[in-house]
Amino acid sequence: MVRLAEQHRQKINLNIEFLDRPGERIPLEDASVDTVLSTFTLCTIPGVVDAMRGIGRVTAAQRQVHFL
Repeated sequence: MVRLAEQHRQKINLNIEFLDRPGERIPLEDASVDTVLSTFTLCTIPGVVDAMRGIGRVTAAQRQVHFL
């Protein structure tokens, strides 16, 4: 899925970075992300509470978190 999404990202003018890492270990600084998109993944994460904490940690104060 990341490979397919990357192909589409190259066709548009948006700054998007895909992180192929476990949600429990997001390798980003605190409050460094404007938007998080989680698509059908939380049900597959063993440490879902830790993943949600990680999302909260990396998103900025005016954050947007989208779940599908």
